[in-house]
Amino acid sequence: MANRFIIGKGELLTYDIPPPPMRNNKVHPYSLIEAQAAVVPQLIKAVQDVKSLPPEACPLDLAVLKLDLHPAYIAKSFFPRAFLREAGLVSLGSRTVKLSPRTDHRITAPDICETTELFVAGPRAALARLPDYAMQLQDGTTAAMQFREVENVSAMTALDRVRPNPASGGRVFEVGLHRLPDQSLDVVRRAFTGYAKACGFVVNTKYEFPVGGMLFLAVEGDPSGLDALAMFTLLRVVRPMPAVRSARPLARSSPIAVSFRMPTAQSLSDEPSVAILDGGLPDQHILQRYIGRYEKSDAAAADVPDYLEHGLGVTSAFLFGPIEPGTEAPRPYSYVDHYRVLDAHSNHEGLRTLSHAGPRGRDPAVASVPVHEPQSWPGLAIRGFGRACLDGGAGHASQ
Repeated sequence: MANRFIIGKGELLTYDIPPPPMRNNKVHPYSLIEAQAAVVPQLIKAVQDVKSLPPEACPLDLAVLKLDLHPAYIAKSFFPRAFLREAGLVSLGSRTVKLSPRTDHRITAPDICETTELFVAGPRAALARLPDYAMQLQDGTTAAMQFREVENVSAMTALDRVRPNPASGGRVFEVGLHRLPDQSLDVVRRAFTGYAKACGFVVNTKYEFPVGGMLFLAVEGDPSGLDALAMFTLLRVVRPMPAVRSARPLARSSPIAVSFRMPTAQSLSDEPSVAILDGGLPDQHILQRYIGRYEKSDAAAADVPDYLEHGLGVTSAFLFGPIEPGTEAPRPYSYVDHYRVLDAHSNHEGLRTLSHAGPRGRDPAVASVPVHEPQSWPGLAIRGFGRACLDGGAGHASQ
């Protein structure tokens, strides 16, 4: 047997090996003078645009600009942190856009490239100083090098925020608001609620949904006032309320009652958190033992019989899958929570549905939302539509 030696304090035999020196051989598309010549006039125009905004549309006197970076600087290491900090601006988020840069030294670069568009906010007084600040940058400083990365600058306008054409119909809209890094949600919510009221809109904060640096909520009002509403500087997007496909299911054939037996065993596991977001459940049904929680998004709204039937069918299909006539239904994999999001007053289905994404304090392992064709659900692999109903105490299935 080979001897194995243990060396005590072996770390004393080691020493640091520094990384090789980094050689910055990147070819920059613009010099500082070229960037100033192209971007400063854009800054002046953006400042004029934000100056024309009404004070009530600028919470805390903040305005938002769009900064398009040159496609050669989309890596995170090129984020213009020093430039924004010295200019008194903060980043609220970003998105991917396509543009054709003025100059591009990359050999394989296409004419139109994807790049990063930053949303940056700052007091209007700080924005007014931006053109002078940009002209006073000293070549070689970190802020100047990062300023050279900017391809385009412009102020956010109603055209940037309203999409697609909400005037096509409907009075309920989804609004996404930027969250300020050093302010609570109440500050943004209160400012927007007051401004929306002045524009003729009612804000429904019951179904608000914070996601990352955004706050989504529902507003209701005349579509003709959307351009005025979209002047609110911290508003990122306003669009028609995402509608759950709440069309009542079409009966392709008359249901045929086929006898079967309900399983006698409990679900295989109670670990997965599963939510069915659909049309509700009737007062009497045979699935109670497998339903963990049943809630109505709007307790004041009345049930719709067709939605109840659909919700019962969806829940049964998830629990048992296709049911063979004359046999015992398969043992469910897990219990399920059912949330009625479709009812007689369904106007905010999109946000009401999202508000139940974490019914037990965490994201559900499976979340089924109401659809028109149960057979086409991705991920559930249901070949037939099994429906359990109450019929004199016996279970029946229709396929």
